[in-house]
Amino acid sequence: MLCPWGATGGPEALHQLVHVARGLGVDARIVYVPSNDVVPEPYRIYDVEPVPSFEDRDDVVLVVPEMFAQDLLGFRQVVPVLWWLSWDYGLTNLDALNQRDIVHASQSHYAFDMLRRRLRRPRQLTMLSDFTREEFLTADRPLRRQDAAAFFPRKSGELGEQLVAANPDIDFVRIESMTPQQVKETLRRVKVYVDLGQHPGKDRVPREAAVSGCCVITSSDRGASQYFEDIPIPRQYKFSTSDFSARHVGDAIRDCMLEYDRRSHDFALYRAVICGERLTFEEEVYRLMRELGCLATTG
Repeated sequence: MLCPWGATGGPEALHQLVHVARGLGVDARIVYVPSNDVVPEPYRIYDVEPVPSFEDRDDVVLVVPEMFAQDLLGFRQVVPVLWWLSWDYGLTNLDALNQRDIVHASQSHYAFDMLRRRLRRPRQLTMLSDFTREEFLTADRPLRRQDAAAFFPRKSGELGEQLVAANPDIDFVRIESMTPQQVKETLRRVKVYVDLGQHPGKDRVPREAAVSGCCVITSSDRGASQYFEDIPIPRQYKFSTSDFSARHVGDAIRDCMLEYDRRSHDFALYRAVICGERLTFEEEVYRLMRELGCLATTG
């Protein structure tokens, strides 16, 4: 597995894949780019073993995220697997990739749909998701929550600023310059999480917010937010960004705050799906490893 060294959402999924594969008995290793033999602190909960390099041989399966798609084309002997953790920020010109016998794995139904339409060999396409950390699933929720809505200014951009300006009566909490622990604590104390961003894949923070007890409001026409399979919440909590109404979104936030106990139940399906992510991911990894011949066989 080629993995950028650092602590963000994408590398976490890469560590999860190596961890689950090793649990199946696969000799799975991680190669950091740039080279590093130290596992970043947030990922030390996973069983991974960094190695400095690997050989370009036909008995090696090389898995790379979409950001390293061009690097994948430089290897000729390995069995290539391209994992699309994001569609929007990946190599969407598939001409070169379509010339190679590559297995494409998709983290989201959004990317799966985009690839299905564009690949010359759609049979070489499979789902390979990820899972939300156990610490979010088991954390105690406060008995009382604040009438506040959290959002990432960097993700929601200008729409987020319009939302704040049009609804001065709402207490908005900007998630910026926070540690991961502070983000987690924020999601556990507010009633609403708003994400009007691009959703290039099945983003982690909306899922973490949902299982932390937040009502989740997203865009309806950006990336994975368009797919119920990726964000399975009622349509009333998804809003158009092309015909954006900051007041309408504000009304939804106020309703979630006023009727929090009732509205929170609208996200029961989303939370149930999130709680089942690890089992789903383990099944996906098992199928992929079996198809690639990575699992030990018994007589």
